[in-house]
Amino acid sequence: MTKTQTAVDVQPVATPDDLKCFVRFPWRIYANDPYWVPPIISQIEKRLDTQRNPFWEYAERELFLARRSGEVVGTVAAIVNHQHNQQLNDQTGFFGFFETVDDEQVAEALIVAASDWLRERGKDLMRGPVNGAPTDEVGVLLAGHDRRPSIWEGHTPPYYRDLIERLGFRKYDDYFAYELWFKDLDWDLRNLPSKFLRVAEKVRSKTGVTVRKVDVNQWDSEVAKIHYLYNVAFRTIPGHTDMSLEKFSGMAASLRPFLDPNLIVIAEVDGQPVGFAVALMDLNEALCHFRSGKLYPWDLIRLKWHMGRIRTACGKMLGVLPEYRARGLEILLGLEFGQHVLGKGYERVEMSLLQEKNTMINRIVQRVGAKPYLHYRVYEKPL
Repeated sequence: MTKTQTAVDVQPVATPDDLKCFVRFPWRIYANDPYWVPPIISQIEKRLDTQRNPFWEYAERELFLARRSGEVVGTVAAIVNHQHNQQLNDQTGFFGFFETVDDEQVAEALIVAASDWLRERGKDLMRGPVNGAPTDEVGVLLAGHDRRPSIWEGHTPPYYRDLIERLGFRKYDDYFAYELWFKDLDWDLRNLPSKFLRVAEKVRSKTGVTVRKVDVNQWDSEVAKIHYLYNVAFRTIPGHTDMSLEKFSGMAASLRPFLDPNLIVIAEVDGQPVGFAVALMDLNEALCHFRSGKLYPWDLIRLKWHMGRIRTACGKMLGVLPEYRARGLEILLGLEFGQHVLGKGYERVEMSLLQEKNTMINRIVQRVGAKPYLHYRVYEKPL
């Protein structure tokens, strides 16, 4: 770690040039990291824009730049998610978009600036990294630095863990990404553990559950059903907060051009939704070929070509209403989901991010043979 006595100056982002520096700084940190997938600059700008991102309707933030001798050496965002605090009745603040050179002085200056801003707003705990909404990138990468992350997953240098822990942060929760290669099952889901196959068939025959693909011709109605299931199914996970229908619909709309309707399934009993599973094509398999963070019109042909060669489907959400748990419905959903993925020609299914506290789902994916390949940690510290 480089040590220096040169002062670090941390100031809020105040100008368009400051924002440009904030958004583009990661290219300095990851310039020589082949496993980092550069984000699309315009998308990051939209996520940070308080007028264009619905998340900021119930949250606020301040962006900070750290400079030394006029050179940008780090970034951080201080975030207050009012919806989180109202639903959980606490006073938690978050930090995100944390990027820094390998220098404890810089890291400390960034965290102090974010802490002061949160403390001024009455917060008594700081948690992170969380890059905005719970569905955005979370955590510091602890294991898997030699693997490329999938869509909606972050990538950080190994030294981030040391910097954050030296500043007094402690573990809040861990998050895992799992992978399962169909070749390990000889391309046949009947080679999954026989117990799971029996449970799935029992659930199907005795509960009257039907599992169907999403109907794209009823898009708004289907999104509303999944939004309801998302909020209700995940409320039992510590730290979960509901997402507004507007935010959820906006997220779905932004992903719709890249969604494969065969990879979204809804479980119903007597026509009423009781569970769901959603997978996305791993766009990072395509975006990793565009290192500038920009997509010009002439890049769209290349992008489409690479998208046609994506071999990973990312299972991002799987939820079951509480009253239907412990009946095996999660297993039936997972099996139906896997069958659709396999039938579409994908070679690998990735499941992420699973909170360590969500013990049931972690246990299920481990027992079907999925292996964790990325490990993240979110930290917290009293203010």
